[in-house]
Amino acid sequence: MSKIILSDAVINWYEKNHRKLPWRSATAEHYNPYYVLVSEFMLQQTVVKTVIPYFNKFVSKFYNIFILADADLDEVLSVWSGLGYYRRAKNLHETSKIICKKYNGIIPKGYDDLTSLPGIGDYTASAIMSIAFNYPSNVVDGNIERIFSRINKIDIPINKAKKKIRLIAKKHVPKSKVSFYVQGLMDIGATICKPKISKCFECPLENFCRVSNRDESINYPIKEKKIIKIRKGIFYCLIKNNNSIMLIKNRNKGLFANMDVLPSFGWEKEKYFEDEKLKNLEGYNLPNKFYYAFTHFKLEVSIVICKNFSKNELTGINKIEFVKFVDLEKKAIPSLIKKILDEVKKCILI
Repeated sequence: MSKIILSDAVINWYEKNHRKLPWRSATAEHYNPYYVLVSEFMLQQTVVKTVIPYFNKFVSKFYNIFILADADLDEVLSVWSGLGYYRRAKNLHETSKIICKKYNGIIPKGYDDLTSLPGIGDYTASAIMSIAFNYPSNVVDGNIERIFSRINKIDIPINKAKKKIRLIAKKHVPKSKVSFYVQGLMDIGATICKPKISKCFECPLENFCRVSNRDESINYPIKEKKIIKIRKGIFYCLIKNNNSIMLIKNRNKGLFANMDVLPSFGWEKEKYFEDEKLKNLEGYNLPNKFYYAFTHFKLEVSIVICKNFSKNELTGINKIEFVKFVDLEKKAIPSLIKKILDEVKKCILI
């Protein structure tokens, strides 16, 4: 069958069945490029369901690109707090400044212009071009990889099949209604052609697919067995007056760049606190450890609470701040640290 039939099947399905998402428009011609930009940054490494409330909160605060560009980074990170992968927020903030200065606040349409901006690579640039500007880009995310892997019954592991899938996908990109086509594929992958279930009887691409209505469908794409690495981290909680805890501003370091975090050791290549003297403070370990999952590893979290320390013992340590527990919500704190703080609050009298 010709490629136009496949793309038409996707587009026709999308026009009737697409998900109602806050960054989407009812028509392909009237997309808000700023909404697309923000959503694509947020959707890097994060699923749609999680992104929706954060997107709504973000655009209600920074309702256009000029407001975002004029905001302080700490304010941006605070609104982003809880979504994770905080370098995305920093890159989005820097990108907004460049767009306002270099492009007068108009989000560029060209691939080279977009990929020159912080945090925008091939996929994000292609997605913005297709969704915001209806440009025929070859957009391939995890959902689209899965669809074409199943349609073509690709029998090699996905990490080795990506180039082949991109070449196949490129042949099906239509010349019009590209925005509907790309988002249609994404929606089919998210709601019908799912990782652990294939609702083939609902799929507009059923007649194109070599594994439709077969039990083997969920075996595609083929994945190599993943080895989960476990790291161990010790987090130090310095409590003052039983109502405040010490945070450090983690400037441009590690997973939590520019966030307010707890001093910790042992789990990242970048130290989250360089002063080893904290390890000599009098403290006690909370009895229960817990695990926190990142994309590429699982972290075993140990918590040490220190209450008996003097001001002299902290002399020379930079970027620290004692924050009252009741004021923590005002700080830009990652989800992992919030979870640790919840554990700490259970064990001390506040």
